[in-house]
Amino acid sequence: DPKDGIEKDFWVAKILQIRVASTKDVYALVAWLYWPEQLPQDTKPYTGRQAHHGERELIYSNYLDVIHV
Repeated sequence: DPKDGIEKDFWVAKILQIRVASTKDVYALVAWLYWPEQLPQDTKPYTGRQAHHGERELIYSNYLDVIHV
């Protein structure tokens, strides 16, 4: 059931790029998405989930990571 919140136990990212250095070294550049509840509490003008957020809405961020896959 999607309303039980289990999907929020997972990390969500958009894969922007995949690079191969060798057969054992594959890297992905990802941009992270966040649930409204995960937003920093000192963020202005919004903090956490707001009335206008959809039930499954994710917030796209500009936080990037390179992950060894």
